[in-house]
Amino acid sequence: RAVLVGDAAHSSGGASGQGCNAALQDAASLTDELLAVASSSSSGGGHWEEALLAYSRRRVPEGHALLDLSLGPSEEAGPLRKALYGVSTFVGTVLSRFGIGAPPLQTQATTTMTPFAEMRRERDVYFGEFPSAEAFDEEITAL
Repeated sequence: RAVLVGDAAHSSGGASGQGCNAALQDAASLTDELLAVASSSSSGGGHWEEALLAYSRRRVPEGHALLDLSLGPSEEAGPLRKALYGVSTFVGTVLSRFGIGAPPLQTQATTTMTPFAEMRRERDVYFGEFPSAEAFDEEITAL
């Protein structure tokens, strides 16, 4: 078995500067899942495949969300959504300088522990609907 983390597991698009952060989060998540299996296994063998599946369930949505957030709304979102996203981003950035509203996406991504998937779902109006955790689970389990 092989486990991929960081850019090998998911592209961050490069524009957000979150590749290293995502790789560290991947490594921490993988460690958490492996330790959970190791500590719960009375036989010593562990259920490593369950740990890898749990790791995928935690991190695949984050990778998809990070790529979306890095690239902005796709062509499928349409020109109106893309324009609204641009205006919203600009206005939000200006207002945040005066302490009004939420911090810009880049600031939120680098200074909070808010999952990328949650940040992406908050922007569904601009990007289109982000798959649910259940939808990702079904896709991952099918692999």
